[in-house]
Amino acid sequence: WSRFESGKLIWSNSSLGNAPGDVSSLQKPLLDTQGEGVARKSLNSRLLEASRRLTVASTGIQEVIQQLLPPQVTAVLLALAIGMGPDWVKKILYDPALAKTGGQPPLGWIYGTAKALGGGFVPLQMISLGGRLLNIVGAD
Repeated sequence: WSRFESGKLIWSNSSLGNAPGDVSSLQKPLLDTQGEGVARKSLNSRLLEASRRLTVASTGIQEVIQQLLPPQVTAVLLALAIGMGPDWVKKILYDPALAKTGGQPPLGWIYGTAKALGGGFVPLQMISLGGRLLNIVGAD
């Protein structure tokens, strides 16, 4: 599975049906209020059927959202929202005036943790790159 196949998931109804390729339940309305099905089915069975269809549809929607918004993308979008947000949001995380006096904003520990983890990112990437190069070159 790759990110390039997410368009197939979005534009294909086959993953939302009961079985692969079965989209018959998606073609029907959630509650059949007209036709011969009304006389035969009780209200309880119609509500159960509507609930099942909503569950199938919501599972498909949840899968699409999980594919389009993995944790990395969610973190970047959150960082953009904070960076473009109002100043009071930024000052909750990092305030230079408080830092000069030795104080810390209410959520300053989040900024400190992110800064410490970010400092280790480049060395860890170099170790990972070295391991990959070792596998490419091999024992020769």
